[in-house]
Amino acid sequence: MDRPLSGVRVVGLEQYMAGPYCTMLLADAGAGVIVIALHSISSRKP
Repeated sequence: MDRPLSGVRVVGLEQYMAGPYCTMLLADAGAGVIVIALHSISSRKP
């Protein structure tokens, strides 16, 4: 049986906790997820 979102492609541009959780739910429903990680300046090491 097909999942409800099979054949749907989603681009995840998340930065906070709700974003990854929502894309996980979409992927569990069958969507293809492309995640683009956004790095902040504060996460860089000198």
